[in-house]
Amino acid sequence: MVGNRRSPAYEILVCCADADAAEGERLTAYLRDQLGYVVAFYKEMRTGTQWTNEIRLQFDCVRVVVVLHSKNSIGNPYVEDEAIRARRAGTYFPVLLDQLTPEEMIPGDLAIQCIRIDRGCAPTGHTKQKFDNDIDELFVRNGPESVQRMIYRLSNALEKETRLRKLAEEKVMQAALANEDQARQIVREVMDMQIERSLELSEAAIGFARTAVDLIERTMPAERPPAEDLDKLATDLATKLSRIARDTTTAEASAERQELRLRISSVLREVDRLQRLRAARAR
Repeated sequence: MVGNRRSPAYEILVCCADADAAEGERLTAYLRDQLGYVVAFYKEMRTGTQWTNEIRLQFDCVRVVVVLHSKNSIGNPYVEDEAIRARRAGTYFPVLLDQLTPEEMIPGDLAIQCIRIDRGCAPTGHTKQKFDNDIDELFVRNGPESVQRMIYRLSNALEKETRLRKLAEEKVMQAALANEDQARQIVREVMDMQIERSLELSEAAIGFARTAVDLIERTMPAERPPAEDLDKLATDLATKLSRIARDTTTAEASAERQELRLRISSVLREVDRLQRLRAARAR
């Protein structure tokens, strides 16, 4: 649990035409399993007379509404309504399954900026990077408590990385003890891996994350809207933290870890800017 606030039941809503339900299920699974979001898929909701009310209720709760556009959704009043409602709420995230002509776009050309995902596939390569980053960015933009969640994800990822590095160090040292002739070489390899530096990075970043939670809570109070510059800065900060969290869990080479150190230093500078802006607002 992050903080004392109660999160909505769902964070993301996925909508599509019935004929594209398999693609919607695949993308829902990706958002849940790969990105860790709490996702509502329209097909999984209760059927019956309350279905329309329930899905509309989710529009008021979720941070992101993913709408799948395709040949099957052309002229579909439900998909069109969902896209328009989401755009009005600022939660609209369009995904394109088929190439559509300008005439096939829904009114207002809402689907022109869609991310294209091939049928039968989860996002991969450059598309995956853009999809993940854009989802995170829109999610963060639509609520201050989501900033806490991003930092919480970072903290968990770094703690996991710390455990893995400690385990690696133990295994290498065990190997050194088992073979005295190679002990010195193995110890040098341990130093080359810069395990201690990696652990220091993790501990420093965890401390920063916890400090940032308190800072952002006080800078962005829920009872009144934040200043525009603070809102943008906090959004950028949380997005960077999310990317660092993903990268940290896969960093292997010392050069990669050094790059992470530089990126975290950059984020710390952003925190300094937040502190100065907060002080300016308090005057």
